[in-house]
Amino acid sequence: MVRKIKAKLVLQLRNQSLSRRAIESAHGISRHSIQAVLDAAELAGLGWDDVAELSEAEVYAALFPGRGVRESVFAQPELARVHTGAGPGAHRSWPGWWDVEAAAPGVCRRVFSCRAGGDEL
Repeated sequence: MVRKIKAKLVLQLRNQSLSRRAIESAHGISRHSIQAVLDAAELAGLGWDDVAELSEAEVYAALFPGRGVRESVFAQPELARVHTGAGPGAHRSWPGWWDVEAAAPGVCRRVFSCRAGGDEL
């Protein structure tokens, strides 16, 4: 997984007159990442005084809008239909329950039938 750039830290250290190389060596942030933060801050018109009170996530979102937003590649179950009924196994009453549970890794028909209370292995 890719780590997010510590944009707020970069802006803070740059405000303290540290060079790009000093920030790189002290905190292990690449020069390219530091330059990307500084370019994005200049483009957005933001400086340390503007972001000092914001959280790291808010600063990152302000400098890089849309980056890091991900959608799931998996189909989401209809939870309203899944969670109807009461007690264990009640979710198995809706028509698509097999598709949702059988799609899990390592599930075959025999293992699944044992889970559902069918024949034992």
